[in-house]
Amino acid sequence: MSQIRFENIAITAMVTTVGNNVITLENEKDRFGFDDESFSRLQRTIGLDTRYIADIGVCTSDLCVQSAENIFANTSIAKEEIEALLFVTQSPDYKAPSTAIVMQDRLGLSKSCAAFDINLGCSGFIYGLFTAYSYIKSGMKKVQYRDWE
Repeated sequence: MSQIRFENIAITAMVTTVGNNVITLENEKDRFGFDDESFSRLQRTIGLDTRYIADIGVCTSDLCVQSAENIFANTSIAKEEIEALLFVTQSPDYKAPSTAIVMQDRLGLSKSCAAFDINLGCSGFIYGLFTAYSYIKSGMKKVQYRDWE
């Protein structure tokens, strides 16, 4: 079996941004028609008690730009150093243009920065990491990677 090893690179920053509206799963039990036993099993299985919902009109890129700005403000990573922006999602803002290109502009990244979407679900995380790793191994030094599902 083939194995991929990521050597001599590191993830140097990570941040999560969620919507402002907190909803407990208990409050949604009736909405989805769960009886007590089914609901208890669901909670044990997924291990969550709450979910976060973004406000109406908030796009995926809004949350990702907020995360990126947080990284730039709280780490030594500079926008000028970013050579590629990979955006992995099942929910892009639009079919076209690429959400990564919209984010590149909003973040003020260089026009020479490679920016593209990877439209995948479950396998997207690994595919995105592998793609970022490939860019870095080809000589790029800073690749910003966004995974949003």
